[in-house]
Amino acid sequence: LEFRRVLFRSPPRKQMLSFELYLKVLRHMQEKYPKCFSKPPKPLAIGILKDVLAERQALEITKGQLQQFFHRYCGKDQYKQALVVGVERVDLEGNVRSTVTEKEVAFLKGQETTSKNSK
Repeated sequence: LEFRRVLFRSPPRKQMLSFELYLKVLRHMQEKYPKCFSKPPKPLAIGILKDVLAERQALEITKGQLQQFFHRYCGKDQYKQALVVGVERVDLEGNVRSTVTEKEVAFLKGQETTSKNSK
């Protein structure tokens, strides 16, 4: 359930993250944490947002905008394709913290089905 709360919670509507700010944060993360924010993307460790909260001051963004960054990053098709059962989840330094579980993949597939049905 922690997976669901962290990665797939809808971001607050008050402070929208512009595309330009998303790209700024992404470039910062790729430069500072290349073993984590790589191409193609790797599954991120559960709870990684807590590890990155200190970065928001350097980037001059709010906690809500940082949450939106992760919501958008983890919602990209390339990221979702990386979520395969047994694939390693990495922390900011690229260290393995866990692996993607069947529950997480099933949850993702349920989200995609719900999204397609609502269109």
